[in-house]
Amino acid sequence: MPTFSYRSTTREGTILEGLLEATDEKSVLLQLKNSGLIPLKVERKKGGYRDKISLRSAKGELQTFTTELFSLLNAGLPLDRSLNILAELAEDKKMKDIVSSILNSIREGSTFSDALEKHPKVFSGLYVNMIRAGESSGALEVVLDKLNEFLESSKELKDHIFSALIYPTILVITGMISIIILVAYVIPKFSVIFHDLGDNLPFATKMLLEFSNLMQATWWMMVSIL
Repeated sequence: MPTFSYRSTTREGTILEGLLEATDEKSVLLQLKNSGLIPLKVERKKGGYRDKISLRSAKGELQTFTTELFSLLNAGLPLDRSLNILAELAEDKKMKDIVSSILNSIREGSTFSDALEKHPKVFSGLYVNMIRAGESSGALEVVLDKLNEFLESSKELKDHIFSALIYPTILVITGMISIIILVAYVIPKFSVIFHDLGDNLPFATKMLLEFSNLMQATWWMMVSIL
């Protein structure tokens, strides 16, 4: 049976983390809810070295923030209490400071969307405007759920594009290196033989030799341009 790691909170704001064995993610969520906990994050535990590597970008922090805020609001916690919990949960210091700043702005009378708007590097115009629409219509939880779906689909698309470009990029780089080695080092070795043939060389071969000589003479310039 697979093992899942989870992060949850009580209604009092106590953060709990641990491992559970279950058939799937839904079973873990059900167990946590039946225990009176509010699930924030559930992930299937995978073996290997990848578990030891944690690469969290600003976009990853934003998705975590959106997912966890939705879970807390959906469980019935007020916005300020939810943000206070998220400020304690944030692993990244910069994100912790941002959430704390948003919480302080709300306590000073600002709306949630206006508080988010003060941090444009993290919360895009689309994100802020959707939150503002959710506040106006009283459907903030629904909007957060849709934003979470949007962020997940965007991440999957970017990962797919990145994976698709790795192989052709390797081929292009390898091909360029091979051509440079051929023109700069291999062809000059045969230049003496080609020179003895004189005018009997084909035009294309003469051009290749000239290009090889040019690369040898101006290699530093080409490196600078690259």
